[in-house]
Amino acid sequence: MGENKHFHEEPEMTWGVAFFVYISYAAVIMAGHIRDFFANITGFSRYKDKTHKPGFASLFHSWESFYTRRLFHRIQDCWGRPISSSPGALIHVLTRNVAENGYTLKAIPEATECINLGSYNYLGFGDDWKTSCKAEVMKELGNFPVSMCSSRMDVGNLRLHEELEELVANFLNKEAALVYGMGYDTNTATIPALMGSESLIAIVRGQPKHHRPWKKILVMVEGIYSMEGDICRLPEIVRVCKKYKCYIYVDEAHSIGALGKTGRGVCEHTGVDTKDIDILMGTFTKSFSGMGGYIAASAEVIRFLKANASGVLYHNAMAPTICQQVITAFKVIMGLDGTGVGAAKLNALRENSNFFRSEMKRIGLHVVGDDDSPIVPVMIYAPGKICAFSRECLARGLAVVVVGFPAVSILTARSRFCVSAGHTREQIVQAVKIIEEVAERINLRYEHIFLG
Repeated sequence: MGENKHFHEEPEMTWGVAFFVYISYAAVIMAGHIRDFFANITGFSRYKDKTHKPGFASLFHSWESFYTRRLFHRIQDCWGRPISSSPGALIHVLTRNVAENGYTLKAIPEATECINLGSYNYLGFGDDWKTSCKAEVMKELGNFPVSMCSSRMDVGNLRLHEELEELVANFLNKEAALVYGMGYDTNTATIPALMGSESLIAIVRGQPKHHRPWKKILVMVEGIYSMEGDICRLPEIVRVCKKYKCYIYVDEAHSIGALGKTGRGVCEHTGVDTKDIDILMGTFTKSFSGMGGYIAASAEVIRFLKANASGVLYHNAMAPTICQQVITAFKVIMGLDGTGVGAAKLNALRENSNFFRSEMKRIGLHVVGDDDSPIVPVMIYAPGKICAFSRECLARGLAVVVVGFPAVSILTARSRFCVSAGHTREQIVQAVKIIEEVAERINLRYEHIFLG
């Protein structure tokens, strides 16, 4: 099994930064309550149509409503930005203005071209789709309907589904595979089918101390943790699972096609034999520019899922064009297209990710995650800096994703950069220059300065 040479300790937040974050949230919350107090007294509020009406159940008197109105709406322009282009290395972001009611945003037909560090486009198929995948995908569009409008158990099964499943199984060296039409559904349909009463799903805390035996224990981990950029310590986890006779389920939504010399994911990256993993799960969005997901396991498990998983029995089958898109992407990655494009993409992704990560550290930012991960989170911490970082980057032609509470804990707001094989070195250097300028402007250099 592989060594943990790519794993690093994460930077620690100083007590001064933590104190400043708590004070910032306290100030914003207090200001929100004061505004609510005067709105109730005077009756003047931009949310007057959202207040409780006599005779109706209250939908808004809650912490969620307060947080949305008085915190999120102040910076909501930093999320859900509409685009008018494919999500490649460059992206066109539409401008939005605040509507007359004071909290609704309206897009106007004016787009800004930005370097895109916010999309899951790991292998860059969003940039070269017209040359790498379009011909085969459009061919199948002429052979099959746009949607099957049926589950695979009824009349929705095609040779394309079976071809893709065979390709996935061979790629991962597993006996069999099963594909679903939606990535989220891959987990929500599979896990309930496999687990029942007296079963334990161990994700974070493991087994509760209630002194009752479990008939089945399923340890669930991710190949790359999408909010941290951490790569799973799979060899150690496999050893523990074998010792205590637990089943192991690896979610490779972000690692399949992005990790390993040939893109075979976290098992290849860490030197773990896929035969030691009971269930391998992944999605076709991040690295394959498609949609849906897969389960790769033993033939017995796959037969059981085909007979019991709701995603097979009731849910719409994967669209034929999506099947072909993923098949074509697999062939490029595996070199079955007769070119070296797939190997070049994998190498470019690895080099781009490690270069960008090293540059973020050079600037003096708090960077979390591991080498070779295409997800590079940079810590922002303070709530006011979330919107400042996003807006300042956008104004300079850089599209980024910022993340705050409740998606992460109240102390750990961050920007999550997603690097792609489609990025040129010049684009990454320009992005680094913009980030360095913004970090200096809003004080994010926590590695060099006490409060950034």
